[in-house]
Amino acid sequence: NTNNPNAVPEKDRVTTLAKGKNVRAQKFGGEGSGGQSFLKYPWQAGKTYRFLTRVQPSDDNTTIYTSWFGDKEANEWQIIASFRRPRTNVHLTGFHSFLENFSVNYGSVGRLGLYGNQWVCDTGGTWHEITRARFTADATARGDHRLDYAGGTKGGAFFMKNGGFFDDRIKFDQWFEKPSNPKTKPAIN
Repeated sequence: NTNNPNAVPEKDRVTTLAKGKNVRAQKFGGEGSGGQSFLKYPWQAGKTYRFLTRVQPSDDNTTIYTSWFGDKEANEWQIIASFRRPRTNVHLTGFHSFLENFSVNYGSVGRLGLYGNQWVCDTGGTWHEITRARFTADATARGDHRLDYAGGTKGGAFFMKNGGFFDDRIKFDQWFEKPSNPKTKPAIN
């Protein structure tokens, strides 16, 4: 049963290689199995934060996934966590962003996430700006358990919103494009 991380044979389990300060890293289950990490941080609404993820195949048929977090104003990076995934040896094949409502008790509270300045670096070191994204939905949204979901573009960024009982809903699986801004290309060493 892949929903129970303890049922996965030891050799097939995702393992934690490193984790940062104020980070909880643990097994993941219930929706597949693997590893997950949580950063305890004094998040502030309306403030810009940044994330960086490296996907690095290894010679031993594993892939290492490492993510960092940065407060844009502090101009520094800190590691969130690094995980080793067995039986896979790939570079980045795709990525997703999401806006989760962890508690049904707060469905009346609207949430908005802006996703801008997104880039992917290929294996040759060339950065490619992400200007196109598709708005998808999970089983809760697709089952019409809630109707207040939307996404699109706003102010040169992609956005997702949920909660708060709004009615300007959009169709799932739509593609959106945002204008390119090559001046924001990252300088990462």
